[in-house]
Amino acid sequence: MNYSLEIQRALTRTLVLETGFVGSRGVKFNLGRTFNLVDRVTGIRPNPNDIQGTYLDNSQQTNFNSWQTSLKQRFSRGLALNVHYTWGKALAYSGGDVGAIYLGDSRTLGEDFNNIRIERSLSSGDVNHNLSVDWFYQAPSPFANSRIAKQVLGGWNFSGIWRARTDLPLGVTQTGGRPDIIDFGNAINKACCSFGNLQYLNPAAFALVIVPSASGRTIRRGNSGATELTTPGIWNVDLSMGKNFAVTERTRLELKADMLNAFNHTQYTGIATNLSGIGFGQVTSAANARAIQLQLRLAF
Repeated sequence: MNYSLEIQRALTRTLVLETGFVGSRGVKFNLGRTFNLVDRVTGIRPNPNDIQGTYLDNSQQTNFNSWQTSLKQRFSRGLALNVHYTWGKALAYSGGDVGAIYLGDSRTLGEDFNNIRIERSLSSGDVNHNLSVDWFYQAPSPFANSRIAKQVLGGWNFSGIWRARTDLPLGVTQTGGRPDIIDFGNAINKACCSFGNLQYLNPAAFALVIVPSASGRTIRRGNSGATELTTPGIWNVDLSMGKNFAVTERTRLELKADMLNAFNHTQYTGIATNLSGIGFGQVTSAANARAIQLQLRLAF
């Protein structure tokens, strides 16, 4: 079910503002959870004669609410510009995908087969704030009276995309389940992250829950939720420039250069989230570094 209420307003002949509420509600999607789990203390299964497996039904529910705003400048005087901002919140019983975990969902199965509602939390792709700006500029031709100067210096176009978003949901685990968060306010190192400073989660803010050897599961549920914390936010700039050179009346040479992550800004993505493992809370990966692409094409 999708619903929206939006307003459009022309501010000038070429500038339009759009803003409004956009939401969706999903029911009866696939939800997988583990059946016949061993007892947390004794290690005995409810049905000792059956195996442990994944039970799939249509209990998944999703909910998304957002306020979306766009400012659009139609191409005028050599410039086209778009600014898009979204505030949103997405909730689900698991990752929020329409498939079960083995069909593409991005979060682990719930810990309690008979209580799926306790797993309701942020969807895997939830982003509170998302802002993007894209532009295209057609530079004027200097020395318009000079054919050579116009051919070499005129007709260049410049474009780019600047994107920024706040953090993604992050869940903490341990061997056999989830741990406790004992100091939520200091769970995230707000001074992270930079070269030599990659400790994002504070290990002292968490505590392992006892795991009996008989069951291999935590003796009780840890108080940390499936997506209790969030990853670092990121921003990125992509730039492009190009020009068409006329060779003949029907033939042109197209030159284009792209810079992805133009400022080579480090965007930290992966975090070690297993409290039982080595390097807990440290940054483990980053998005791609700067890449430059050159393209030369003959069109006829």
